[in-house]
Amino acid sequence: MVDLARTGLTGIVLSGGSSQRMGRNKALMELDGQTLIGRTLDKLSRLCDELIISANDVELYAHLPARVIPDVIPGRGALSGIHASLAEMRHERAVVVACDMPFLSLPLLRFMVAVAPGYDVVVPRLGGYYEPLHAVYSASCIAPIEQLLAAGPQRIVGLFERVRVREVTQDQVRLFRAALSFVNVNTPEDWAEAQRLSSARGL
Repeated sequence: MVDLARTGLTGIVLSGGSSQRMGRNKALMELDGQTLIGRTLDKLSRLCDELIISANDVELYAHLPARVIPDVIPGRGALSGIHASLAEMRHERAVVVACDMPFLSLPLLRFMVAVAPGYDVVVPRLGGYYEPLHAVYSASCIAPIEQLLAAGPQRIVGLFERVRVREVTQDQVRLFRAALSFVNVNTPEDWAEAQRLSSARGL
């Protein structure tokens, strides 16, 4: 098991998307009086001693308690944001999440960090699909990501063929009762459901 107090951990929040389906910046939408990105940073601060926001609009997030890191290779999607943030982090590993996941499970994230030694990526695989924006990445991913980005925009899962991956199974997620950790907000309908869940469950 990794000793977080000894090794340190970075939390990276990806907030570089266009939010086209939502029609407004998801990161700054408020749920129970707190922006989604503020809520995410607050949750990660309980696990990580360094916080990074991956975004190209540095000024927009400058008021938040995190370093804002723009893409080094712009126009390459979320993988480019992960790349730039990993290259700037102080620690060996980072928890990487999207800004629009309001119900992150700290117990599940702690488990993912604990099993990370010996792997480059720890990522849940649910229903046959990876959850690459709810994963733990090592600095050892930087070079393989650069190789991918050199060829143009890439899907994050393309990285997993080049590195050592530890999959988190659906059964393991179920043990932590953490299904809501993967709820994200892409559309007005998603937003309405997130508000309903927050109200109903006191989340």
